[in-house]
Amino acid sequence: MKRFTISLTGLILLVVLATTAQAVIIETVPMGNPGNAADMRYNRSDRPEGYGSVNYDYSIGKYEVTAGQYRAFLNAVAAEDPYGLYSSGMRSSNYTSMLADGNGNIGCQITRHGTSGNFTYDFSGRHIGSEADWANRPVNYVDWADAARFANWLHNGQGNGDTEDGVYDLSATHPFYDSNGHVTDFGGYNRSLLAVTRKPGATWAIPTEDEWYKAAYHKNDGMTGNYFYYPTSSDSMPSNDLVEPIDPGNNATFLSDGRTLGREYEKTEVGAHENSESPYGTFDQGGNVKEWTEARVGSAGFGMRGGAFDERDRNLSVYSRRYSAAPFHKAYDLGFRVVSIPELPTDVSIDIKPGSDTNSINLGSNGNIPVAIFGTDTFDVETVDLTTILLAGAGVLERGKNGDLMASFEDINLDGLLDLLVHIDTQALVLSDGDVEALLTGETFGGVSISGTDAIRIVGSSGGQHPATFNGEDAPLLALSAVPEPGSITLLLCGLVSLLCWRRRS
Repeated sequence: MKRFTISLTGLILLVVLATTAQAVIIETVPMGNPGNAADMRYNRSDRPEGYGSVNYDYSIGKYEVTAGQYRAFLNAVAAEDPYGLYSSGMRSSNYTSMLADGNGNIGCQITRHGTSGNFTYDFSGRHIGSEADWANRPVNYVDWADAARFANWLHNGQGNGDTEDGVYDLSATHPFYDSNGHVTDFGGYNRSLLAVTRKPGATWAIPTEDEWYKAAYHKNDGMTGNYFYYPTSSDSMPSNDLVEPIDPGNNATFLSDGRTLGREYEKTEVGAHENSESPYGTFDQGGNVKEWTEARVGSAGFGMRGGAFDERDRNLSVYSRRYSAAPFHKAYDLGFRVVSIPELPTDVSIDIKPGSDTNSINLGSNGNIPVAIFGTDTFDVETVDLTTILLAGAGVLERGKNGDLMASFEDINLDGLLDLLVHIDTQALVLSDGDVEALLTGETFGGVSISGTDAIRIVGSSGGQHPATFNGEDAPLLALSAVPEPGSITLLLCGLVSLLCWRRRS
């Protein structure tokens, strides 16, 4: 008997219908080449394994999280804002004075209204431009805990979803907030956050350093350790031009003989350099805003990657690991993006031909294959959509003219839990002589994919691929009798008629 797994289908778009706030759509790009080699060119004493090797499938945000997406998050969960998800810096706009002193601190222009318990958020306080001018630029003034709570919210289904647990357990930070959502003890708060790690089963998260690095620099050329120097698919220093209408490539929003934009905006809209994406298709991993990662860099901070609109090209490159900051750090040039990870599998069991140890299949025979799918405390077999079940490409056998599927719910293994027994159409089942296991796939009504295998033994083979079933000697008690084909019934009736005629003549 083998194990089978249940996994949530990987999402390219997360679209959740929320009742109290507009749903946030995170567009992601899939990261292939699991197990790619690391970049060993710039490894350090604290990272002798190099950077960028990821041995599993995941997707990463195509763009940085925008001010519009974060505004929707605030409206969904921060009517009281006990954990300081909103920063007054987001509303900052003293760009006139900055022209004189050279210090940039333009916020993303999210404005808060009302009092605690009734807070709402919009862009009505913007100092220039329209709402559309700001909603699609990256959010800034977010600390690591803000990014972690946003990931928890995505993981928990948006809407009124929990921000304090799911991907990251942030309960240890609660004693350090006052009633206004302000941190009262930065030392204790910092230590509590540095102890937070990603939990198993996370579906959305802040990128690890390797997840971020691979998306930015790996050449997307298989299992190699080939990496570009810049996240614009180039080893040459980018330009910082915003070219209209079509970007010629290898551009980013950073400081080089002046800024890409004037001080009234500073940050470009995400993806504005439309032909300067990474090899996997991400935008702005170089420039615009620095981005949080899960990496601990130094003794008291989380790592940041990517450089920002007010930093030189070196900070966009693979060298830029020197960046780190305390988790409570909020800044005008700091934001984040998220990764999407397939749900970790939950192990349960199937059994082809329950009651048989050998699971012998006689190629060329007629009949059906019984398969037991076992329920567990965490898996209800009654949620399985029978029409999606396939064993070696063959579906569940129909019974009668009504199209009812041959399936039943019963406690097959006598563990007190309901199991599912299905009978597979052997006329569509295709196996090869050398096969030693058969694959079962399907989905639940909720869209959760299931797949599992069990060992088989091919007997009575004449070579090639054949319909498959069990023979009489190996048939378990739960198996149905073979159903003769209509042609076989016709031949049998003709034979009986001939026999009766012969007996009468005799």
